Amino acid sequence: MNEANSGRRLAVIGVIVVSLFAGLLTRLWFLQVTGGEKLAVAAQQNRDHFKTNDAQRGTIYDATGKILAQNVTKTALVVDRQNLTPAKRITLEKSLAGLLGTDAAGVDKLIDDPKYSPYEPVPVKTDLTADQEQFWAEHQHDFPDVTVARSTVRVYPYRQDAAAHVLGYIGSINADELEVHRSDGYTSHDVIGKTGVEQTFESELRGVPGLEKIEVDSRGNQSEPVVVRKPQAGHDVQLTINIDVQKSAEQSLQQGIDGAMRLVDPDSGTYYRANAGAVIVLDARTGSLVAMASNPTYDPNQLTAGTVSKDFFDPNGSLQLIDRALNPYAPGSTFKTFTSIAMLQSGIRNATDTYDDEGCFKFGNNEERCNARKEKFYSVDLRRALTVSSDVYFYNVGNSFWNVYSKGPGKEGGDDVADHPVGYAMQTVARTYGLGESTGVGLAGDAVGRIPDLAFNRALDKNSTDTISRTWRRGDSASLAVGQGDVLVTPLQLADAYGAFANGGTLYTPRLVSTTHESSAGLKAGQLGPVVHSIDPQVKRTTALGVDTRAAILAGLDGVVNDGEGTAAGTFVGYQGVHVVGKTGTAQAGCKNADGTKCQDTSWFVAITNPENDPAQPQYVVLAMVEQGGFGAYVAAPIARRVIDVLNGNPDPAPVRVAPAAVNKQD
Repeated sequence: MNEANSGRRLAVIGVIVVSLFAGLLTRLWFLQVTGGEKLAVAAQQNRDHFKTNDAQRGTIYDATGKILAQNVTKTALVVDRQNLTPAKRITLEKSLAGLLGTDAAGVDKLIDDPKYSPYEPVPVKTDLTADQEQFWAEHQHDFPDVTVARSTVRVYPYRQDAAAHVLGYIGSINADELEVHRSDGYTSHDVIGKTGVEQTFESELRGVPGLEKIEVDSRGNQSEPVVVRKPQAGHDVQLTINIDVQKSAEQSLQQGIDGAMRLVDPDSGTYYRANAGAVIVLDARTGSLVAMASNPTYDPNQLTAGTVSKDFFDPNGSLQLIDRALNPYAPGSTFKTFTSIAMLQSGIRNATDTYDDEGCFKFGNNEERCNARKEKFYSVDLRRALTVSSDVYFYNVGNSFWNVYSKGPGKEGGDDVADHPVGYAMQTVARTYGLGESTGVGLAGDAVGRIPDLAFNRALDKNSTDTISRTWRRGDSASLAVGQGDVLVTPLQLADAYGAFANGGTLYTPRLVSTTHESSAGLKAGQLGPVVHSIDPQVKRTTALGVDTRAAILAGLDGVVNDGEGTAAGTFVGYQGVHVVGKTGTAQAGCKNADGTKCQDTSWFVAITNPENDPAQPQYVVLAMVEQGGFGAYVAAPIARRVIDVLNGNPDPAPVRVAPAAVNKQD
């Protein structure tokens, strides 16, 4: 090899070496200068781990300070199925069977619970007692791959008797909820209020989760956690609900439903289905809900724990989660109170004017509408029409409204004129008293109901070839006057409307919560934390109810309960307590059951206590409604009577006694 070739080779090698060093230096410069910040952050992220700690959810109290919902720490026995060999499983099943009081087959089902992923531990006992935990600790060799874990569980002490539909329940957050609440710091592992107060007051009850930082070295060793943010307990919420009155409402409603199912419907000859119902107790002076029961009900503990029973759907297929107090129904004769207000305020008829009730009302086209069983009441004024619930009297009132609407003395002009101050007086009064709009109670499912008019008919029958169906007809006004046809109201709307009538004309937004408090954690039992927010009664509007108008109608409502021929008089025989007036209602449902049979009548009764408005006495509206329960006088009224007895101070009144329908009896 000559010297020239050697020189060239050395030069090439030198260039390669220099290039390698240059690349290395360039990479080092990039790591140190260009990528240093990003790598430092990545290294810190690899080293620092953050863990959130749930905040204690706020407690829900009733009006007297009794706990309706709270968090309780429970101890669970958890099996790690990943490392459980067949031999270990045989040993474990035998040990667990003895500890849990079951057999090996029962333990086998618990371990293979399909609600849990095969890759995650499964709790086989979620409420381990102190004695059971001690036994496990002393015999751990008999319980391979079993550990004890403590968790916080939402508990509803009164179960299904404590306004389940009002309280609601909590559950794991779903994808839609997570998307809505992501900016509020929720993660896929959180729980959230699903319905009721738990949902409406989620932001108050939840609190602020804590945050801990844990440093991990290159070998995976963890340091002691460093608290970045301590958990802040959620606020406690105090309801206006009184749990003792609530329990009486729940129990009375169930007793009434059970009784109605033993009665025979005189129209169909079959037993009443009585598949659902509601009871409401409302403070007429503030709009505060003292009780709000819905049946069928449920145990929120089962929903929170994910252990809903197989009979969660009742035999008629009605979902138990539906709050019947917020569901719309035809009100029947309970609507006559508002027809009466419209009649007196618009001058259609005076309270003392009489009408000859011959059992049926004949329209101009030979159509007729009749009382139940065509019962005749003969000469009736407003007071007696309400007392005996004469449909014929009110059919005639509705017809008089239509006469004005179409071409009467006011010459309002029929369908071609938008403004009908007299012809639409029933609709106007109904809306003034909150019917046909959301109550504003703040619970999901608060239906608006329906007050029909020309616009409704046109929308309903817009594709019909029958042009008459798109007009406001004589029969529409007549049906509305007795709470039938297309009118729908919710029990809560109706109770609130009667509350405005009772107190002299002030319509309140129904109130469920009175105050929120700082957490009572660490305080003596029964002691609430300082008030955070007070939720005062909220006036929705005043109705301009005249004193004379109220007095005239009140006389009829008094007769319903206290007059010998009143529709609810039989229910209140022997009653002793604060003065009560009321109105019965029996509404045709206009639907069919799943088996194709016609729906039976809806049973209604609305009572007002202390109608004189004595300031020394509370004033309540007590409403009872039973779907497919028949006559209001014989099912709904006895339910309300028992609740009123509790309000009068009797903690254990006689059970509800429904009555069979008389052959000739209204409502």
